[in-house]
Amino acid sequence: MIAATLLPTELPLLSPAAIIVETGHPLGHVAAQARERGIPAVVGAVGAVAAIPERSLIVVDGDRGEVFLLSDT
Repeated sequence: MIAATLLPTELPLLSPAAIIVETGHPLGHVAAQARERGIPAVVGAVGAVAAIPERSLIVVDGDRGEVFLLSDT
């Protein structure tokens, strides 16, 4: 899932394989909830929505805070 932002009430309703949000920080609500659920997440990825084409194959390394674009189908 790639989003500009997520509210604390939205994430429990979703079940993404990984999360990338343009806002937030490592101690924020998205990062904390993702850690609790074991979901890789990168927060504070400014420009991610525009930079990553829809339906792209990506790898999200939440430990390093990195996103790798594998293909932009």
